[in-house]
Amino acid sequence: MAHDGDGNILRSAGLVDGGSLPDFHHRVSPAQQPVMSAYNSNHTAGPVPASSSSSSSHFSSLPATTYSNLKITTGMNGNRPPGDTPVYAANACTSCRNQKRRCDKRLPSCSRCIKMTIKCSYYWEQPGFQLNPQTSISDFLLFHIPVTGDRMWFPGTFESLQPYQQNIDARRLDIDRFFGGLAMTSMVEQNQSLAGVLESYFGNIHPWLPVIHHRTFHTRAGQLGVAPEAEVGLIFLVMMLVLEGQGHDSGKGPTSQSQLYNLCRYLFSFLQMSRSPSLELVQAGLLLAVYELGSGHSQAASLSIGTCARLGYVLRLNVDNNEQHTISWIRAEEQRRVWLGVYMFDRLTHQLERTPSTPHAVEEPQPEYRLPIDDREWDRPPESTAGLGFFQAAFSTPIHIPLCYFAREIQAVRILGQVQMLSRITDPDILRRQIDAIDGILIQFMERLFEQTPGSWQELCGANATTLMAGIILHHTRLTFETATQAVTPSSTSSSSPSPSSFASSSPESERSMLALRSLTNMVRDICAKFSALDENRKLRCVPLPSLICTGEAARAAHWLNHQTAPGTNIDVDPFRTVIAYAARSWPIAGMWGF
Repeated sequence: MAHDGDGNILRSAGLVDGGSLPDFHHRVSPAQQPVMSAYNSNHTAGPVPASSSSSSSHFSSLPATTYSNLKITTGMNGNRPPGDTPVYAANACTSCRNQKRRCDKRLPSCSRCIKMTIKCSYYWEQPGFQLNPQTSISDFLLFHIPVTGDRMWFPGTFESLQPYQQNIDARRLDIDRFFGGLAMTSMVEQNQSLAGVLESYFGNIHPWLPVIHHRTFHTRAGQLGVAPEAEVGLIFLVMMLVLEGQGHDSGKGPTSQSQLYNLCRYLFSFLQMSRSPSLELVQAGLLLAVYELGSGHSQAASLSIGTCARLGYVLRLNVDNNEQHTISWIRAEEQRRVWLGVYMFDRLTHQLERTPSTPHAVEEPQPEYRLPIDDREWDRPPESTAGLGFFQAAFSTPIHIPLCYFAREIQAVRILGQVQMLSRITDPDILRRQIDAIDGILIQFMERLFEQTPGSWQELCGANATTLMAGIILHHTRLTFETATQAVTPSSTSSSSPSPSSFASSSPESERSMLALRSLTNMVRDICAKFSALDENRKLRCVPLPSLICTGEAARAAHWLNHQTAPGTNIDVDPFRTVIAYAARSWPIAGMWGF
């Protein structure tokens, strides 16, 4: 059989395992049919055209067979043969195809039809079928390009033998089924269950990044084996990727994790090309950026966030329409949360990229853009109308009003973004005024956070961490600026490193920032010490990524302060080291801080 030959070729090339090929490997797409026909002719006892001398000649016939109403070609290389040379069709005749018999494809009639004295036709007549030569680039890629990375093949390269238009019309269903099958297969390979993956994700990631409605997604994910959706299948795959990166009993090594990452990244790109933008596609991209940032691939995370931002703008997620009644309020809330999640990780990614001149991918939301509601309200049944009557804060809401965890995180990230943009200010006077203004807001915001969660830093862990990180970066920015200003002043010393008292003698603002930076760094150190003192069963299984970034930035500030101040006043960095080592089990990026 030709299929066995194909399998041997794939196995010898290292593209598939030594076992049996999947079912879709035994099917040939219409676009590949001329190539496979030539292959079959050269590997059987049938006649071989004299002009088929090279593999490149096989592909030269592709345009004629792909874009002609009659799938017939004169000679295997597209040239007119001599009068004594047999002429072959590019595909089997209708009779041999229907009877599943070998066809020698001679023109005008094959040997079998002549022997049986029946009509031989090489045109596959289909009721209502008209060949449409206009296909999209995604159709071309799905039909022609196999994805061989990590021994995986994308479906469509070996599609069932049927007319082109029927293949194209059924593409959406094929893609949905394939994505659903990939999600189920990956789950089985990792010895996971659907309920286990969802429980782990919503227990460890969702509390500080609640951008997916639990009840709705649980229902849709449960249909992956029956009525799959490609976007839902991709979200589920990226969920497993994030959890696998945290070592949640996956039993797989770095190679498996890399394979799953490459698969998710490719599928994310393919859906952008083959499907219209959707909220689910943005959610998948956001979770992919979470994994990339947590793995230390800040540049890849920046690209993913940028893609999510552009998709969000196309979907108008940045516009909060109070008059929109075409979707449920639960769906509307999910849209706002997804956009705010992209907004949040745009700032976090910018912080780790350390490219001050790069602008944010997501603009500042309008003052009337609503902040997230409490998860308990969001989890109400869809038919509930209670969600339409409660108070919902916006970006313009005063900071003294108590809000939920995610809303506080967004408020903190907004301040962090303002701090990051200070590096773009070139006027010294404007920079000093901006630093003073942000410093006043930070002090008020931290007071409100501590009042809202007295003695419980864990309750709003991500919001507290982001606020502390913003304060550390703010005052470090001022000290760096004052150091640079002092260095170019004629009265400054020639030493490249300022003395411990140089900041105090430069300006009251520098002295104030030095004290504030030391105070904020000590606060983070104390929180790390309290966390390390907890019993293992009381510790957070997954340290929120904003908290880890805050700890790393505080450790960096502690090292900087220890080099700037006199001996005997050094900050103990062991609590930072302990927490970063603990968080490294969940986020490989912890290694970038040198512990």
